[in-house]
Amino acid sequence: MDFKRRLPLFSFLGIILSFFLVALVYIHPAETPLLEGSGTQALSDGTDPTGMPYSFSYIVDHFKEAPLEYLFAVIYDPHTDVPRGAGLWVPMGHRLAVLLLSPLVPPEQMTAAISVLGMILNGVFMYAFACALKIPRRLSWGMGFVWAVNAFTRARAKVHMGLVSIYHLPLVFLGI
Repeated sequence: MDFKRRLPLFSFLGIILSFFLVALVYIHPAETPLLEGSGTQALSDGTDPTGMPYSFSYIVDHFKEAPLEYLFAVIYDPHTDVPRGAGLWVPMGHRLAVLLLSPLVPPEQMTAAISVLGMILNGVFMYAFACALKIPRRLSWGMGFVWAVNAFTRARAKVHMGLVSIYHLPLVFLGI
C-alpha cells in the first residue's frame, strides 16, 4: 500500500484527533481529572449528573449479569429507591459509550468522556456533511469546529450530557 492510498486514512484520523483536542480544551478545567483518571472529581454542576457515576457503574455491572436486559428502554436498578427499585433512563448511545469506555475511564469521569465523545462526533459529522456539499476542507473543518463547540454544547456538557450530542442533525441532511 503506497502513501497516497493511506493519505485519506491519516487525514481522517487527523480530523478526529483535532476535534478531540478541541473538546478537551473546551471542557476546561474538567480535562485534567479526565486525563488523570481521577476517582474523586466529576463533571457536574451539583444537580442531575451528581449521581451519574453510580449509574454508570451499575450499567457496566448489570451488563455482565444480564446483557439482554440492556436492550430494554429502561434498566431496572433494585438498589435505588429501596424497596421498590427504580429505572435508569439512560439513552442507548450512552449505554454503548459507557460499555466501550469503562475499561479506560473511571465512572467518575464518564460524564466528561461522554461529553468529549459527543463533541468529537458533532465535529466529525458536520465536517463530513460540509465536505459532501463540496465546501473547501478548511471551511468544512471550521463548520465542524463551530458545530462541536458552542455555547449550547458547553452548557449541556456540565448539566445534561445527552444533549451535547447533536451530531445526528448533519447526518439527517447528509442522508445517512
